[in-house]
Amino acid sequence: MALVLERMPAVEVFGVVPSAGRAGADYPFRSLLYESPSYKHLKKVHFVACVPATMGEACRIGPGSNPVKQMMLWNCLLVQ
Repeated sequence: MALVLERMPAVEVFGVVPSAGRAGADYPFRSLLYESPSYKHLKKVHFVACVPATMGEACRIGPGSNPVKQMMLWNCLLVQ
């Protein structure tokens, strides 16, 4: 059975905040969605430079900072 990645359902989400201790976790849709033919055009729309590698980078959080509203792609099957 083949998985067709470019047809993965995605949504744009805003203001994601990673769970405590998960800021260093990989942003799971960096290559899965943003490198696919269906969604690669959104790289520049969502991010100034490159697609972030970690959840902390995607949410623009760091030591002593507050989360910033950030638009990013997410697998719609994981959004409640």
